[in-house]
Amino acid sequence: PKPAGRRSAPEPPEPAGAHADGKSVSELLAAFGGGDSPRRRRRRED
Repeated sequence: PKPAGRRSAPEPPEPAGAHADGKSVSELLAAFGGGDSPRRRRRRED
């Protein structure tokens, strides 16, 4: 599979399993990167 832009490596079974499990996108982002909004804000300030 082609990289979706997240990483060059193939997607691990974690995101697929979590998504199929019915977790919200926010929960996934929090689980994999601590959340999208806070990261974006920090990047902007940085």
